[in-house]
Amino acid sequence: MRVGLLALDAAAWLDARAAAAAARARAVFSTIDWHPAAVVVPNAGLIAFLRLPPGWRSEEAARVLRARDGVQVVPGHFFGSDGHVRVGLPPLDFDPAEGCRLIAARLRRSPPSSRGAGVLTG
Repeated sequence: MRVGLLALDAAAWLDARAAAAAARARAVFSTIDWHPAAVVVPNAGLIAFLRLPPGWRSEEAARVLRARDGVQVVPGHFFGSDGHVRVGLPPLDFDPAEGCRLIAARLRRSPPSSRGAGVLTG
């Protein structure tokens, strides 16, 4: 009987943690605002695929975000979608909203490849 009660207590804890994570994901991913359909906010997950603005390719976006802003994303071409990058929520001691703001600010600019020779600028 005690084991069953412990399992029920753990299930309630897991449900509460999942609900909190989903709420956090919705709040964070809603900061991506360069296009109304830029992100499909996950219902219960901790990753999302962000649609890139026109002109950006996923590998270039990932490289530029890592080099210029210290933001790690996964190129969408690994998932069959070169027009997206995969973004995950970091642990609770990091500010994921700041990461999303950095992503949005960087990707509002034209990609380096459109400015010639793929040189990283500003």
